Amino acid sequence: MEEKFLKAAVDIRGATKLDDDTLLLLYGYYKQATCQNCDITEPYRIYYKEHAKYEAWNSNKGMAKEEAMKLYVRKVKNILEKNV
Repeated sequence: MEEKFLKAAVDIRGATKLDDDTLLLLYGYYKQATCQNCDITEPYRIYYKEHAKYEAWNSNKGMAKEEAMKLYVRKVKNILEKNV
């Protein structure tokens, strides 16, 4: 699974512009797969970008590394299929 995950991470870089919600979803899965549970202090809400990234990562709390990788790969695959 790790090979597919790493390949998906490279492949998505060439994708067309993605909306913020999709980017945050991918970010959350990626961070959970690579770093596991969110271990940073919650940023103040006035720091919108940092707080959104925190929320995306923290929303996957408790998810296994393998599961996060699977979801990331599946989402990237769906994105790339739509862009073909």
